[in-house]
Amino acid sequence: MLARERVLSPSTNQGVRFYTYLRWVRVPLEKAADIPEFVAAKVEKIITNLPDATFAAEELRSERRIYDPFLIVSYGEESYYIKVWKERGFEREHT
Repeated sequence: MLARERVLSPSTNQGVRFYTYLRWVRVPLEKAADIPEFVAAKVEKIITNLPDATFAAEELRSERRIYDPFLIVSYGEESYYIKVWKERGFEREHT
């Protein structure tokens, strides 16, 4: 996915351009980096009610950074997006 383009030399007609390529990656929750306490607490609460549930994080990644990690809970044939972190505005409104 082409996410953004930045022109470093706006005064010329042929400015140097850098592209950041992003892709969504799903990883087991144990392999996700920097899981905040409110997400870990939600996982524990879900495990209490659904001990066979599995958890993953879906992350938007560039070569150098992870954006928008989402907590995904799967149980049987169904999966649900439950929480997001590293988004201050969303966390402030929804946690």
